[in-house]
Amino acid sequence: MDEIWKPIGFKNYEASNYGNIKGRRGKLLKLHKRPDGYLSVGLSGSGTFQVHYLILKAFVGERPEKADIDHINRIKDDNQIENLRYCTRSENLLNTNRTRTDILETNSYERSLLRNKINQRAYREKKVLDEIIIQS
Repeated sequence: MDEIWKPIGFKNYEASNYGNIKGRRGKLLKLHKRPDGYLSVGLSGSGTFQVHYLILKAFVGERPEKADIDHINRIKDDNQIENLRYCTRSENLLNTNRTRTDILETNSYERSLLRNKINQRAYREKKVLDEIIIQS
């Protein structure tokens, strides 16, 4: 399949069905991998955007209200149009096989969230035990 380019609605930028973004002068823009594994790109005067959002915006249209963007094959930096879809949150969650181990191995932000959740649970349990001891 040939690479197809469509405007993304920001000045003279275009997105391709292969997941590339082209600037005003027809030059491919550098994509940056974020700590969460997704790719982003800066558009001069418009800000920084996640690439999967721009690809779907160009080829499918605006994101429906409350819709998630799903990477069908679960590869966060694969932004080919065949791999992307708008879906509900529950559909997106069904398309995952992430476990606690996956989170611990991949993303420092998610690791810190999980660590905080564990610490909060431990704190609550300690507080309950302290109250039982005091009451005894």
